[in-house]
Amino acid sequence: MKKRILLLASILSLVALAIGFYLWNKPPETVEDKEGINTTAVSIISAFEQDEQVATKKYLSQVVSVQGTVAEISNDQDSSVVLLLSGTDPLNGVQCTMKDKNITVKIGSPITIKGFCSGYTTVVLLTDCIIEKEGNNS
Repeated sequence: MKKRILLLASILSLVALAIGFYLWNKPPETVEDKEGINTTAVSIISAFEQDEQVATKKYLSQVVSVQGTVAEISNDQDSSVVLLLSGTDPLNGVQCTMKDKNITVKIGSPITIKGFCSGYTTVVLLTDCIIEKEGNNS
C-alpha cells in the first residue's frame, strides 16, 4: 500500500514538474499573433470615462487595434518611442509604447496601432505596440 502511494506521489510530482517546465518555457504572447479588438481612440477613451470598471473588464490585457491621429511623439526612460493618439479633450488620449524604436511617423497623421491594453490613468495605456496601418484610415 505504501509503495502505491509513493508511486502515485512520484507520478503526480513528475506531471507537476512537466507542466511547470512547459509554462516556464512557453513563449510570451505577441500582438502580431493575435486579432485585436477594433476601436477608435475616441471610443476607447469614452468607454473608460463612462464606466472604468466595465471598460477594464473588456480591454485590460487584451490586444486592441486603435484608430486615431498622432498628437504627440516622445521617448520613455527606456528610449522606446511613445505615441499619443488624440481624444476629444487635450487632457486625454491613448498612449502607445511602441515595440520598434526606429519608427517614423508625423504628428497629425492618421494611424492604426495594435497593442496590449495595460490600463487607464488620464490616458488609455497600450504596450508592445505595432503600427497596423499608417496614413488614411478610412
